[in-house]
Amino acid sequence: IADVTVDEGAGTATFTVTLSAVSGLDVGMSYATSDGTALAGLDYTAAANTVQIPAGNQATTIGIAITDDLLDENSEIFSVVLNNPVNATFADDQGLGTIVDNDDQPTLSVNDITVDEDAGTATFIVTLSALSGLDVAVDFATVDDTALAGLDYTGIATTMLDLPAGTISNTISVV
Repeated sequence: IADVTVDEGAGTATFTVTLSAVSGLDVGMSYATSDGTALAGLDYTAAANTVQIPAGNQATTIGIAITDDLLDENSEIFSVVLNNPVNATFADDQGLGTIVDNDDQPTLSVNDITVDEDAGTATFIVTLSALSGLDVAVDFATVDDTALAGLDYTGIATTMLDLPAGTISNTISVV
């Protein structure tokens, strides 16, 4: 069975099972999908069935449905594993399926706020434009404008703000 790489939006990952030579007998086998970093039900549809290469033919295909989600994420892998050969043996019984993400990276934005001088804390909200399947981190620091660090607020030197995978926003508090 050959490995296959598909775009997340392809709809189907098609694995080709090929005999080393044409056989005069029907060749059969069972197959089942197996999770890797791609998860059945989220990234692809689990499948288990049998497949046959009729006598006189040299190949057949196995189609596995791929889910086109909306998360920016790394490429993910799963396998199609062949079992129980009839009238043949396996040279390679596992096909690796790689799903290449097709989603744009989300953008970051921070809101503008107005607070009373005696509020104690100004809380800014940093928001992603879309949910991400990856951890997002951004450096931030306060910068003087008409308000001055040390007089009007407590300055913050360059610091990292994390938005873990699946998180749409986080806050920055300035005293």
